[in-house]
Amino acid sequence: MSGIINTVLNEAYASAFPQFTVHPRLGFTVGQIGGMVGYALFIVSHGRTGADYFKYYFTGLAIGSFCNNLAVTCIMYVEAREPDAVMEFLTNRVGAMTAAPPEQAGVAGALLQAAIQAGNVVALTIQAGLLTIHPGGVADFRNVAASFYFMIGWGGACLVAFWIFFRQPPKSDGPVVVAH
Repeated sequence: MSGIINTVLNEAYASAFPQFTVHPRLGFTVGQIGGMVGYALFIVSHGRTGADYFKYYFTGLAIGSFCNNLAVTCIMYVEAREPDAVMEFLTNRVGAMTAAPPEQAGVAGALLQAAIQAGNVVALTIQAGLLTIHPGGVADFRNVAASFYFMIGWGGACLVAFWIFFRQPPKSDGPVVVAH
């Protein structure tokens, strides 16, 4: 349910502030930094709930999920190349397949899916290892904090890679034609 709410909020936000989608470096940067702020709020909570729930957890969830979704929305707008079509681009897989020539769309989608799965395996393996640094597993908040620090570092690495490798695509005069 929160994913649907975040998607609707991000679509409204991206429509109200088009500079984030016209200049995706700005939107992606704000989104990634906001996501890292969300993880930082989890870390400073020291695992406390109760009275601190709204101070740390709820705020971290709201800021982190909204900003991460904003980063993805900015990239989807770039792939769609026209703001009205972004709702059709529900995932990056579709954007990657449509960015490739029609005869290579299947291969592009397969390569992206394989890369996503490999990245998930690596990230989950690292986090599983971090949750066992100190005895007690997830019951010891130091392990959970180490996992959150890893996510902040991973987000920072993605941000740096985006700044290095992203190139603004040329403006398209016509609508995007989806390969069938």
